[in-house]
Amino acid sequence: MSTTINAALATTDSNATDVINVATETTVAVQPAANEAAVAAPSVKFSEGIRTRLTGLANEAADWESTVYTTANEGLYMLIQQCYQLYKDLTNTADVNLKYKKQGLADYLAMNGMSAYESKSLPQKIIRCVFGHRDCRRISTYNVALTCVLKLIQIE
Repeated sequence: MSTTINAALATTDSNATDVINVATETTVAVQPAANEAAVAAPSVKFSEGIRTRLTGLANEAADWESTVYTTANEGLYMLIQQCYQLYKDLTNTADVNLKYKKQGLADYLAMNGMSAYESKSLPQKIIRCVFGHRDCRRISTYNVALTCVLKLIQIE
């Protein structure tokens, strides 16, 4: 199938005021409509493919949040609670063995290369011992969480 396009080209001579019209006839081959869909198909295919992948990933993220992430957070909360219990054990002035318990903490710090924490607060020492040499920001966040728990309990 072919279509003929008539185009008029208008030019002006820079020194003349006349407009010269030149007519040209061009034959352009036009593909059938069925081929137009084939040309558009890759863009549609890739666009739909990305949307499908994103939908799948969003669903996986929602599943992860409701299962693994929730379980991980619950485990973290349990660890923070156990850190709080350890804090209570290390601050119980009625305990006759308190001195030995504190010595156990100091020994653990020294044996695990954490002697720089000897001058830090007790919650910070406990968190560092429990979570070790991980990401400093996470350790700091866990320390803040334990400190907040301690402050909330003092208020009550």
